Amino acid sequence: MDKQLNLSNLIGISTDGAAVMTGKKSGLVQQLKQEVPTLLSTHCIAHRLALASGQAADTVPYLLKFQELVNSIYRYFDNSPKNMSRLEKKSTILEESSDFVRFKQVFHTRWLSFEVSVRPICENYSPLISVLAEDKGAKAQGLLKSISTYKFVYTSHFLADVLKQLGILCKTFQSSSIDFTSVSSCLE
Repeated sequence: MDKQLNLSNLIGISTDGAAVMTGKKSGLVQQLKQEVPTLLSTHCIAHRLALASGQAADTVPYLLKFQELVNSIYRYFDNSPKNMSRLEKKSTILEESSDFVRFKQVFHTRWLSFEVSVRPICENYSPLISVLAEDKGAKAQGLLKSISTYKFVYTSHFLADVLKQLGILCKTFQSSSIDFTSVSSCLE
């Protein structure tokens, strides 16, 4: 399908760094450089930020365990309407927030979007603990023991704060009107 693009107007391209895009022999960048030899290519800074964040998190053993705990919490409630109903009722009773926020699954390949998985834990922590404490099953008690630690609570709030800022930075990098001043203020 021909889009009638004038390639002579092309001066730069930023990609995710995959071989299909940057391959030396038949990657998209190489094909475009045959038409526009002066083409500048870069690895997308937003994608590099996401990759670096995920790789850095992988070097911290507790963050790997933390991700597993977040997914265990997600499955405990997502797989049981009864547990979810109990959590929503506890949240209303404890008046944790006006808008109940459901737990989300963690996807390792999307590390910067992990914030949407961590925030509900912070916002629903008291009702979460209450529901797990009432359930005498081994799974609930194991989860309760793991998330009732200072380390878990600290990590939850730390990540909620840090990932929110990294998400803002990543979105700034992806803006169609990016300039040095907008990036500079985000980096600070």
